[in-house]
Amino acid sequence: MDVEYVNSFILATDNVLKTMAFVTPKVGKAFVKKENEILGEATGVLGLANDTMKGSFAIAFSKKPILKIVSNMLGEKFEEINNEIIDAVGEITNMICGQARGDLSKKGINLNTGIPQMIQGKDYHLYHKIRGPILTIPFEIDEGTFWVEVCLIENHS
Repeated sequence: MDVEYVNSFILATDNVLKTMAFVTPKVGKAFVKKENEILGEATGVLGLANDTMKGSFAIAFSKKPILKIVSNMLGEKFEEINNEIIDAVGEITNMICGQARGDLSKKGINLNTGIPQMIQGKDYHLYHKIRGPILTIPFEIDEGTFWVEVCLIENHS
Protein backbone atom coordinates (compact mmCIF):
# COMPACT_ATOMS: atom_id res chain seq x y z
CA MET A 1 0.00 0.00 0.00
CA ASP A 2 1.36 3.37 -1.01
CA VAL A 3 2.20 5.70 1.90
CA GLU A 4 0.65 8.56 -0.10
CA TYR A 5 -2.78 6.94 0.29
CA VAL A 6 -2.40 6.61 4.04
CA ASN A 7 -1.12 10.18 4.44
CA SER A 8 -4.39 11.46 2.95
CA PHE A 9 -6.32 9.70 5.73
CA ILE A 10 -3.93 10.93 8.43
CA LEU A 11 -4.23 14.54 7.26
CA ALA A 12 -8.01 14.28 6.94
CA THR A 13 -8.32 12.83 10.47
CA ASP A 14 -6.24 15.64 11.91
CA ASN A 15 -8.15 18.32 9.99
CA VAL A 16 -11.66 17.04 10.74
CA LEU A 17 -11.01 16.66 14.46
CA LYS A 18 -9.30 20.04 14.79
CA THR A 19 -12.06 21.78 12.85
CA MET A 20 -15.16 19.96 14.08
CA ALA A 21 -14.22 18.80 17.60
CA PHE A 22 -11.57 21.35 18.60
CA VAL A 23 -9.05 18.68 19.58
CA THR A 24 -5.50 18.30 18.29
CA PRO A 25 -4.67 14.63 17.85
CA LYS A 26 -1.05 13.49 18.00
CA VAL A 27 -0.19 10.86 15.40
CA GLY A 28 1.55 7.76 16.72
CA LYS A 29 3.69 5.18 14.98
CA ALA A 30 1.82 3.20 12.33
CA PHE A 31 1.83 -0.58 12.46
CA VAL A 32 0.41 -3.46 10.45
CA LYS A 33 -2.49 -4.96 12.37
CA LYS A 34 -2.12 -8.72 12.83
CA GLU A 35 -5.48 -9.57 14.40
CA ASN A 36 -9.04 -8.66 13.50
CA GLU A 37 -10.00 -7.45 16.97
CA ILE A 38 -11.53 -4.00 17.16
CA LEU A 39 -9.29 -1.70 19.12
CA GLY A 40 -11.99 0.72 20.29
CA GLU A 41 -15.57 0.75 21.58
CA ALA A 42 -17.21 2.81 18.82
CA THR A 43 -16.06 2.11 15.25
CA GLY A 44 -17.03 3.37 11.80
CA VAL A 45 -16.10 1.41 8.66
CA LEU A 46 -16.40 2.35 4.98
CA GLY A 47 -15.63 0.28 1.90
CA LEU A 48 -13.48 1.90 -0.80
CA ALA A 49 -13.19 0.92 -4.46
CA ASN A 50 -12.48 1.99 -8.01
CA ASP A 51 -11.59 0.11 -11.18
CA THR A 52 -8.06 -0.65 -10.02
CA MET A 53 -8.23 -0.70 -6.20
CA LYS A 54 -10.40 -1.96 -3.39
CA GLY A 55 -10.26 -1.79 0.36
CA SER A 56 -11.68 -0.11 3.41
CA PHE A 57 -11.21 2.65 5.95
CA ALA A 58 -12.08 2.36 9.64
CA ILE A 59 -11.82 4.63 12.65
CA ALA A 60 -12.09 3.05 16.10
CA PHE A 61 -12.52 5.16 19.22
CA SER A 62 -11.96 4.29 22.87
CA LYS A 63 -14.76 5.48 25.15
CA LYS A 64 -13.21 8.62 26.66
CA PRO A 65 -11.89 10.10 23.39
CA ILE A 66 -15.17 9.65 21.50
CA LEU A 67 -17.18 11.11 24.38
CA LYS A 68 -14.90 14.18 24.39
CA ILE A 69 -14.96 14.56 20.60
CA VAL A 70 -18.75 14.31 20.30
CA SER A 71 -19.30 16.50 23.37
CA ASN A 72 -17.17 19.18 21.71
CA MET A 73 -18.91 18.76 18.36
CA LEU A 74 -22.46 18.92 19.71
CA GLY A 75 -21.88 21.32 22.60
CA GLU A 76 -23.29 19.02 25.27
CA LYS A 77 -21.62 16.62 27.68
CA PHE A 78 -21.93 12.89 27.05
CA GLU A 79 -21.13 10.32 29.75
CA GLU A 80 -21.87 7.06 27.92
CA ILE A 81 -21.75 5.70 24.39
CA ASN A 82 -25.33 5.90 23.11
CA ASN A 83 -27.13 6.22 19.76
CA GLU A 84 -26.09 9.88 19.37
CA ILE A 85 -22.44 8.92 19.83
CA ILE A 86 -22.73 6.08 17.32
CA ASP A 87 -24.45 8.38 14.80
CA ALA A 88 -21.64 10.90 15.29
CA VAL A 89 -19.06 8.17 14.65
CA GLY A 90 -20.76 7.58 11.29
CA GLU A 91 -20.60 11.29 10.48
CA ILE A 92 -16.94 11.52 11.54
CA THR A 93 -16.17 8.47 9.40
CA ASN A 94 -17.87 10.10 6.40
CA MET A 95 -16.14 13.46 6.93
CA ILE A 96 -12.65 11.98 7.27
CA CYS A 97 -13.10 9.62 4.35
CA GLY A 98 -14.59 12.42 2.22
CA GLN A 99 -11.63 14.71 2.85
CA ALA A 100 -9.15 11.90 2.21
CA ARG A 101 -10.94 11.01 -1.03
CA GLY A 102 -10.81 14.67 -2.08
CA ASP A 103 -7.07 14.77 -1.47
CA LEU A 104 -6.54 11.50 -3.35
CA SER A 105 -8.69 12.78 -6.22
CA LYS A 106 -6.26 15.68 -6.70
CA LYS A 107 -3.58 13.00 -7.18
CA GLY A 108 -5.65 11.18 -9.80
CA ILE A 109 -7.03 8.48 -7.47
CA ASN A 110 -10.83 8.51 -7.42
CA LEU A 111 -12.37 6.16 -4.87
CA ASN A 112 -16.04 5.36 -4.39
CA THR A 113 -17.48 4.56 -0.97
CA GLY A 114 -20.53 2.92 0.47
CA ILE A 115 -22.56 3.78 3.54
CA PRO A 116 -20.60 3.65 6.79
CA GLN A 117 -21.22 0.72 9.08
CA MET A 118 -20.96 1.37 12.82
CA ILE A 119 -19.94 -1.12 15.46
CA GLN A 120 -20.37 -0.60 19.20
CA GLY A 121 -18.68 -2.68 21.88
CA LYS A 122 -15.37 -4.30 22.72
CA ASP A 123 -15.81 -7.97 21.92
CA TYR A 124 -16.07 -7.82 18.15
CA HIS A 125 -13.84 -8.59 15.22
CA LEU A 126 -13.45 -6.24 12.28
CA TYR A 127 -12.86 -7.94 8.98
CA HIS A 128 -11.88 -5.54 6.25
CA LYS A 129 -13.48 -6.26 2.90
CA ILE A 130 -10.25 -7.55 1.42
CA ARG A 131 -7.32 -9.67 2.42
CA GLY A 132 -4.33 -7.42 2.60
CA PRO A 133 -2.20 -5.49 5.04
CA ILE A 134 -4.21 -3.33 7.44
CA LEU A 135 -2.17 -0.27 8.29
CA THR A 136 -3.21 1.03 11.69
CA ILE A 137 -2.34 4.52 12.87
CA PRO A 138 -2.86 5.37 16.54
CA PHE A 139 -3.86 8.93 17.47
CA GLU A 140 -3.76 10.43 20.97
CA ILE A 141 -5.76 13.20 22.54
CA ASP A 142 -5.73 14.07 26.26
CA GLU A 143 -8.61 11.65 26.90
CA GLY A 144 -6.92 8.64 25.28
CA THR A 145 -6.30 6.76 22.05
CA PHE A 146 -8.20 6.14 18.85
CA TRP A 147 -7.09 4.33 15.70
CA VAL A 148 -7.39 4.81 11.96
CA GLU A 149 -7.14 1.72 9.77
CA VAL A 150 -6.55 1.77 6.03
CA CYS A 151 -6.52 -1.32 3.85
CA LEU A 152 -6.12 -0.76 0.09
CA ILE A 153 -4.87 -3.21 -2.51
CA GLU A 154 -4.71 -3.41 -6.28
CA ASN A 155 -7.87 -4.96 -7.68
CA HIS A 156 -6.87 -7.99 -9.76
CA SER A 157 -10.33 -9.45 -10.24
